[in-house]
Amino acid sequence: MKRIMAPLLAATAAWSGLAVAEDSLSSQYVYIEMPWLQPAGTISTTDDMVGLDRALGMDQDAGLGLGFSISPSWMHGFDLRASYTRFSFDRRIDSFNDYTLLGVDVSSSGSSVTSSWGVEQLEIFAVAPFEGLHFNTRFEVGAGAQMVDSKFTIREDGSQAMSQNGASRVLDYRPYLHFGVDKPLVEGVAIKFKAGGFPVRGDSTFDASLWLELDDPDSEFYLRAGYRYLNYEYENESNVAYDVQASGFTVGVGYDLGGVAWPSRADQDADGVLDHSDRCPDSTTGAVVDAFGCEADQDRDGVANEVDACPNTPEGVSVDDMGCVLDADADGVPDGQDQCPETPAGEPVESNGCSFDEDGDGVTDALDECPATPPGVVVDADGCGGDADGDGVADGVDQCPDTVGGVPVNAEGCAIQAAPIADCGVGGLECAGAGEAIVLPSVKFATAKAVLTANAKSSLDDVATAMQRQPDLVIEVQGHTDSVGDADDNQLLSEFRAQAVVDYLISVGVSAGRLSAKGFGDAQPVASNDNPTGRALNRRVVLVVTDA
Repeated sequence: MKRIMAPLLAATAAWSGLAVAEDSLSSQYVYIEMPWLQPAGTISTTDDMVGLDRALGMDQDAGLGLGFSISPSWMHGFDLRASYTRFSFDRRIDSFNDYTLLGVDVSSSGSSVTSSWGVEQLEIFAVAPFEGLHFNTRFEVGAGAQMVDSKFTIREDGSQAMSQNGASRVLDYRPYLHFGVDKPLVEGVAIKFKAGGFPVRGDSTFDASLWLELDDPDSEFYLRAGYRYLNYEYENESNVAYDVQASGFTVGVGYDLGGVAWPSRADQDADGVLDHSDRCPDSTTGAVVDAFGCEADQDRDGVANEVDACPNTPEGVSVDDMGCVLDADADGVPDGQDQCPETPAGEPVESNGCSFDEDGDGVTDALDECPATPPGVVVDADGCGGDADGDGVADGVDQCPDTVGGVPVNAEGCAIQAAPIADCGVGGLECAGAGEAIVLPSVKFATAKAVLTANAKSSLDDVATAMQRQPDLVIEVQGHTDSVGDADDNQLLSEFRAQAVVDYLISVGVSAGRLSAKGFGDAQPVASNDNPTGRALNRRVVLVVTDA
């Protein structure tokens, strides 16, 4: 039997091809079977040899087989299996020949022999499942340990005055090798083969089965029937040699454990990571997960990498369905951190998402025409405080709220010099003589820019009118700044602002030959730069009459 099966199995494996199987090929089941076996072979000693089927007359008898296969996670894709087989043959026969066995003399005349041979066989082994490259054939190989406990007794009556008894036992532990083939035929029907043992000549065991399995897809139970062959070759300490076989048909029933939710194999979200290792047991069906069972999410924004269009989002910010930062006002500050989520488009903002407001008057710097408003002063939409007398000092701090328009004032809003007569034009320009300086407090510019405000242009229109009335006037436009910022930058800014005034006056009809521009930066303050009011006075435009 072994000489026939070995080359057949080798040829089958070589033709089909093998590939390492995934964990899904693991088998989990329990079974019980009843082998109906016929003994054969011989038991011998130095005295004699007897055949189980002839000299001892042993015949068929039913045995018992049990087994299971499980796939615990710590086996890493291997199956853990155990099988147990037990059978016993008993027979009483009148001897028809003479022999001596285990010290018992048997005579062919008058001897009645009672003999018994029983075997218990236990295997525990690990199995690696393999997948054939053709026709869905599955293979498996395994290794483990085997225990064989074989007992033989003989009793002779009749030839002597008293009964003769002999016994022999072999209890052996040895390595165990396993090979199996599973070939589906049609749905629910498969042919299977397995073989195992310890293939060492002269001291070996061999156990092979070939069966047809019927598996109802609607039930966890399955039936199988086939042929089983066992062979034992060994010796015990009493120099009793066994070369015995048992073969015959076997039937069994099994139960598929694949549907049982073993605690070690549970995977609630079916993501391939077992629950005991799964940090995210509610992963979306079909999602790609990492080794911990969580959807791959590099930036931890709640959007898996596979759909994340912005995979490097800062942690903690709100994102859209594509994983990108939500920024409703497009100011560069994520909505989750934006304290002013409706900032006008394009307006510079601070780190909290709110527009810059240096003087804290509620008007952002980008729109504030008076960026140094003192604290507490009520301002208009341009960020400037109420100024009833138009002297450039907000009403809230103006100690001389009725100053005549155009008269230079100090930080408290009081006139620095006597006011010119009312009919001498803006700031008394029409009555000014050579060398006189006239401050234009209403001529203001956008923050850090040489761009005239609407109020400033209105005042310069009055200057142009005065110069048209006095065609001999020649003036130098002087620009001054406060000390905030770099001195070189302030110098350039004052020059640009003085030139902006000149350019505007030319645009409204004043001859360019009557105008010149000069900037002094922050070199000639008229008030302290240590407070907002003083700085506001220092940011000024002065008209100096060079020829009248």
